[in-house]
Amino acid sequence: MRLLKMSGPQCLVYAAAMALDANVNDLIEEIGHNGLAVVWPDLPAPLCYRSHHIQEIIDCGLARGFALVPIEHNPHQQTG
Repeated sequence: MRLLKMSGPQCLVYAAAMALDANVNDLIEEIGHNGLAVVWPDLPAPLCYRSHHIQEIIDCGLARGFALVPIEHNPHQQTG
């Protein structure tokens, strides 16, 4: 695994690239966006950006023959 340094607030896609031993730009092209589109202009950076969804990353893993499975440390649900 190669250590990659981010050039912007794109930690999820960079982490995926490291885990999959893939090129960040290849993953961004495969996903179809870089996650930096401003969709909430009233919020400050990085909260204003579209970002990436974990399912987009899971799909990249599946395309490469890997099952990227999110495991929650302390899942809980509130009722009422």
